[in-house]
Amino acid sequence: MRNLFKIIPLLPLAVFFIIALNYKLSNLCFPDYYIYDVKRILEIALLLYVGLYLLISFRGRYACLELYNRFPNQMRLIISCVFVLGIFSALLAPIPRMALLTVAQFFLIFCFILFIAMKRITIGVLADKFIIFIVVLGIAVYEIMYFSGYVSTLFISGKFNYFLGFMNPRFLAQYQSWTLPLVTLPIFLVAKKKPVIRTGVITLTYIIASLFWTIAIIDASRGQILGLLVAGVFTALVFRRASKRWLIVQIKVITIGFILYLLFALMKPHVSDMVENVLSTESGYIRLVLWKYTIYLISTHPLLGVGPMHLCYYHNPLSTHPHNSLLQIASEWGIPVLILVLTLSIYGLISWLKKFNYKTLSDIEMSNRVIPIALTASLITAACHSLFSGTIVMPMSQVMLGLVVGWILGTYYAGQKACVFKYRLTAEIIFSLVIFFAMIQIILGIIPDVFFLRPLEVKWVLDHRIGNEPLLFHPNFWLQGWIY
Repeated sequence: MRNLFKIIPLLPLAVFFIIALNYKLSNLCFPDYYIYDVKRILEIALLLYVGLYLLISFRGRYACLELYNRFPNQMRLIISCVFVLGIFSALLAPIPRMALLTVAQFFLIFCFILFIAMKRITIGVLADKFIIFIVVLGIAVYEIMYFSGYVSTLFISGKFNYFLGFMNPRFLAQYQSWTLPLVTLPIFLVAKKKPVIRTGVITLTYIIASLFWTIAIIDASRGQILGLLVAGVFTALVFRRASKRWLIVQIKVITIGFILYLLFALMKPHVSDMVENVLSTESGYIRLVLWKYTIYLISTHPLLGVGPMHLCYYHNPLSTHPHNSLLQIASEWGIPVLILVLTLSIYGLISWLKKFNYKTLSDIEMSNRVIPIALTASLITAACHSLFSGTIVMPMSQVMLGLVVGWILGTYYAGQKACVFKYRLTAEIIFSLVIFFAMIQIILGIIPDVFFLRPLEVKWVLDHRIGNEPLLFHPNFWLQGWIY
């Protein structure tokens, strides 16, 4: 019962997914906003909630600091240097207010990571089950909206919006890159003692997972496809026999999803229009142009970059970000920060695989080994996808980044003895002050624009479009992503 009360602080995460993935509910709650901006507002609300929770909860704040103290000294130094360099870069940027907004946002995402990890450590397996529940619940909510909209278009003329609830099919693909490897987890975790319930959960999970793969096939994102292939091969090579059953289940739901896709294509031929995008070379050419332009900015601002969010300041006709996470970090935060982030990522992956590999997982129950396998696949898929898309920019993907990385950290440190660290009072004061100023910076960064977003965005596009071309937004922090 005590652990159930500990779950309560995670409930806002469930609210986030339910509203963000239900476009009708999003429109009801935020009728005057574009759906992209609604997701960003919900993300900001979630991050501010986490910050407020850590400020007022002594136990939560101490648990996060204790967890951070477990990190190796070099890693703590790297994390600190990333944010310090980010602040310097932001202060030297043309619009420091917007640059500091991004630094504060990523700091609160880091706090969100610690928050999720702390909950996984303190609550244990119950936290795993709750996180899986809200992730799958969010997917189910989205599928209900998606396929009910699809069925309604069977009886009327016109094309169906195959990325319903998202402003761009890429944004849906980014969310799916994180969640496709996780959606089948209930199959492995449902209790065997109650066969009727077990059969129902497994059947329902197969339906949800297969339909989710159908949506992914319809969406046909090349970056996502590549990421999933790399993750599948990586998982098979690293975990070997330990991952066999998990991989077999993935193959089953992919097969069912593809069969359902063929059925939908027969019922409504326009379904195949999205798949034809895989064969298109236009977006690939645009990426090459963006990458060349971004490399030029890196060469002119190698140390501190042009400033966080400031690819949006240097206007171009293509995009507010380079569709490559490494180039974006190097161009906006500087090459030193990119090196630090890569060092942190590589060290973290190596440490994770030392603890969770085919040797350590082969002799334990499937219910205990499947979560590390699925989390690894999720992280690898999203990391690969981020090399071809704005995965580190978009709100849904940023929340999933915090959730998955926090879940990984919590799983890694679970069961380890807590560390007693020196200068506890000083650490708590500094941590609280940084959280407070990050929250203030986010509030200052979005006010007053957040109250007038839609008219401001439409006005900007109308003022800058050429001739009678349609309204074209370039999303970044907001749907109209350019800063000025």
